[in-house]
Amino acid sequence: MAARKLLLLSLIVVTLPFGRTTAQSRQISGTIRDYYSQQIVPQANVQVKQLVSRIVNGAPMNVQVLYTSTLANAQGVYTVKAPPDNYVVEVSAVGYIKKARFINLRKDSQLDFELSEQINQLDDVEISTQKAEGNVKSTEMSTIKLNVQLLKKLPVVFGESDIIRALTLQPGVTTAGEGAGGFSVRGGRTDQNLVLLDDAPIFNTSHLLGIFTSVNAEAVQNATLYKGGIPARYGGRLSSILTMTTKTSTDERRMSAGVGPVSSNLLAHLPFKNKKGSFMLAGRAAYPNFMLGAFPKRLQGSRAFFYDLNASLQYRFTPKHSLTMTAYQSYDDFKFPEDTSYFWQSRIATAQWNTVLSSKFSVSAKAILSHYTYGVRGLTKDFEYELSSRLRHHEARTDFLYQPSDAHKIEGGASLIFYRFSPGSIEPTTGQSAIVSRSLADERARELSAYLSYDWRVSARIALQVGARYAGFSNVGPTQVFEYAPDQPRSRESIIDTLQFGSGQTNFSFGGFEPRASLKIEVSDRQSFKMSYNRTRQFLHLISNTTAISPIDYWKLSNRYVPPQMADQFSLGYYQNFKDNAIQTSVEGFYKRNNQLVEYKDGASLLLNEHLETELLNATGYSYGVEVSAVKTKGRVTGSLSYTWSRSLVAVRPQFLAEQVNQGNYFPSLFDKPHNFTLSGQWFLGSGWTFAGNFLYQTGRPITYPDGQYSINENLIFNFSARNLDRLPDYHRLDVSFSRDSRRNKTQKKYNVLNISFYNLYARKNPYSIFFRQYVGNPKSYQLAVLGTVIPSITLTFHW
Repeated sequence: MAARKLLLLSLIVVTLPFGRTTAQSRQISGTIRDYYSQQIVPQANVQVKQLVSRIVNGAPMNVQVLYTSTLANAQGVYTVKAPPDNYVVEVSAVGYIKKARFINLRKDSQLDFELSEQINQLDDVEISTQKAEGNVKSTEMSTIKLNVQLLKKLPVVFGESDIIRALTLQPGVTTAGEGAGGFSVRGGRTDQNLVLLDDAPIFNTSHLLGIFTSVNAEAVQNATLYKGGIPARYGGRLSSILTMTTKTSTDERRMSAGVGPVSSNLLAHLPFKNKKGSFMLAGRAAYPNFMLGAFPKRLQGSRAFFYDLNASLQYRFTPKHSLTMTAYQSYDDFKFPEDTSYFWQSRIATAQWNTVLSSKFSVSAKAILSHYTYGVRGLTKDFEYELSSRLRHHEARTDFLYQPSDAHKIEGGASLIFYRFSPGSIEPTTGQSAIVSRSLADERARELSAYLSYDWRVSARIALQVGARYAGFSNVGPTQVFEYAPDQPRSRESIIDTLQFGSGQTNFSFGGFEPRASLKIEVSDRQSFKMSYNRTRQFLHLISNTTAISPIDYWKLSNRYVPPQMADQFSLGYYQNFKDNAIQTSVEGFYKRNNQLVEYKDGASLLLNEHLETELLNATGYSYGVEVSAVKTKGRVTGSLSYTWSRSLVAVRPQFLAEQVNQGNYFPSLFDKPHNFTLSGQWFLGSGWTFAGNFLYQTGRPITYPDGQYSINENLIFNFSARNLDRLPDYHRLDVSFSRDSRRNKTQKKYNVLNISFYNLYARKNPYSIFFRQYVGNPKSYQLAVLGTVIPSITLTFHW
């Protein structure tokens, strides 16, 4: 009896919130679309403002008072409820002009919206990536939403708009240095960031060894980085999730082309004649060879080339059923003056079917392919070879969204991923080459995951988001697994057995829940506190002994000797806006605990090593810090200021003392940069002209210097006894740019955008690395600065 009463009480508590709306309430629902393309606009902000009669300056007036607000779902559908009265429904979304409509609500009503693209440079100036008070009222925290249109006005290297370089202007995001691929979030490693283009993973985000981002910013509609409070929909990496969406097409023909000192790009929007669909194609090709003279002398004589292509096709069969297909391909080839060249290539394809079953319920199904190939070509006479590695990611996923009312939203879904990695193979490329063919066996795995998330607006001031994700991972055959003596460090000499696993047979499996929770408490319309917790797991590992992603690194799947990495992160933040939301400020603190990280033995041999587990060590780590940010979004002068103080530490404490690093004590991770300051601003001068500038300052990253030397057979050998206890000199840089938009009104179709940039204005030689060589019997240090001079550039983009 007691159990039945408890069950009945639980059901009442769970279902009570869904019955809060009074019987007299009426429903407003609708779909939000792009005016030109008629494609859905997801996650738009919807505010319902009640018209209330007030006496203002002695005269009666109707004043708009906010009654409720909500977000449209992933299919552009929104639903709100309110008592019968007069209202103004206002809709806004990133990159679109705000639109409002009046409604006399007497019965359930359908109110659809079509939003036009926003042009930030004309008339009133407002630079924002979300609605004015969104940073205070949204449940999201530790999230960066980039205004892609603004990237064209920022000073950039070689005149290229760049998504990842724009992210490094935000708190908590850094890179290893100039010319370094990938990025670090809150002290995490470069492989701990999941970069998604239309939900497909990109395994190398760099062109030209880190100078550019591999995705063309001209082809991207929006970009969002989750540093903490990661939604339950995403998983697979410890530090962050970067999501990018390919730009939607339009129902009218539109073209643009840009020319710069290093690359040119072309963008085309082509509608179908029946107005039900459209096609978008974007391409970028580089010719950087003559600009490589700006690099250090030791790199002069290098050659480089890259290109990338984006395409999307969208078709609406009915207003409730649509198909979206996207494709992406990139290729890089870089040769140093020595007889070695590097190459890498990415191929991505996605297909998504969207169905809106009702104003409250929608579903989608998606197929994803992502292939990545990379390697090195040796060109020395009689030693010609190609060393390459490949990986394949095939995924099927489905997602649903149910929104019974404006106060409740439920999301869920599942995905199945098949991995196949080729860790490495070397082949001679000529008949005279002395290189012998060799390859490592392929690795295969399956990952099955499911998630459920619930958003509840408890009251006008309190909102809660809770969810959970389950991830199950299986490493499968055909493969062989070595067994090692349990009382000895793993080595080739300690192998005691070899186990064989057939095709599809599981040799290692792991599964676990990943809880997620976020809470927002508003103190007032301009102030709020937020807190979040998330657990994440990572089954893929980048095997590298460098700080940045490079073409000789390779990815490895988890197995019995390389367990999944795991992290728990807690975040707490305070947010306050000033001057009618024109100035947005925030302070966030975070603490992250990492387990089962991959570290390396001193002097580890990683390349083509079939006994790789003998060179790897498990490590633990933690990072913590405070991020302070202030952003001015309105007026002729806009910009942001951010400061981050943080630490990131690692400890290696294996079973055997001989394998300890730094005697088991914690030491700084490769991305431990305690101080990170950024100032970015834009000054709208009028007549289409904008002046912009960035200043960055960062603590130098950790590095290992030799602390002694000794002689073996009359050869001097450097001794490195402590890891990462020294530092490079601090990093700082100033960039400026002038840009001009020739448009005179918001409907002008033919116009051009000119950008004149000066990257590294005072020619700071920021060191990427410091290395040592013997010189007349004594060690001598050398410093390498990749971009150690001012780099001017002019870029012109035409639109028609």
